[in-house]
Amino acid sequence: MIVLQFGNRFIWLTIMLAAVLIGQLTILQIRALGGSGYYGNGLSTFDLLASLMLIIESATLGVMLLSILGEDALVVAWKTRWPRRPFNPVAAGMSSMPTQLVAALILLLPTLYLHRYPELSAAQDISIPLTLLQRFLLLFLAIQLCTNITLILRWFTALPRWLCALLALCGYWGLGYWMTWLSYVNDQFMRLNDVFFYNQLWKHIAGYPELMRDRVTLDINRDFISFFLWMFAAVSLTTLLWLPRAALAGDRAMKRQATPDTDAAEADDA
Repeated sequence: MIVLQFGNRFIWLTIMLAAVLIGQLTILQIRALGGSGYYGNGLSTFDLLASLMLIIESATLGVMLLSILGEDALVVAWKTRWPRRPFNPVAAGMSSMPTQLVAALILLLPTLYLHRYPELSAAQDISIPLTLLQRFLLLFLAIQLCTNITLILRWFTALPRWLCALLALCGYWGLGYWMTWLSYVNDQFMRLNDVFFYNQLWKHIAGYPELMRDRVTLDINRDFISFFLWMFAAVSLTTLLWLPRAALAGDRAMKRQATPDTDAAEADDA
């Protein structure tokens, strides 16, 4: 099912567009640090991390939407390859997460290599790859929560899939804004201030509230392990909510394919 997901050319288009943006940003930063850039001294470490994570986050969200909203095309591809095997809605929903992960790693791993900055680690004990990994893990868990909410709405409501995805995205954006606001007003959560991009929007949108802290420690220390665990628990719980309904739909589809006259027989009995 994951292989069929990557048969979607729009997923590859999303990955390539994100890779181009990351490559362009990296080249501009390298030229600026080398003294030959056109835009001064380049981005600060804080702005650079925020921009890189925004690109990877947006690409992962795009892959999530394509993997879920493209289920009809996935059904066609499945029946073309295995015409006698019924389509499995559970496998289709579960395949979204590894598809997102593979797509994100395609973008993240080269980014980690290009933005090592060993001189920064030696001077200030700041590891940019570790910082990116920590933020990516939180973003990825939040995106998986959004994925599960989409699937819950898809299986428990009669709403069209695009509306289910839109409502889930609104919840995702609300979670990101809440986390940024919490990190702005509460010193205990200060290290989460630059996970989402909301603390940067005041620079680009007039009148937007400034949520950027004056002082931010880039690395997320061990005190936040419980926060990661709570996010993981939320993802696990929401996964368990939609799985039974999807499995039931798969069983019904299997019975229909095994006995084409099932619906007619049930109607006669009624």
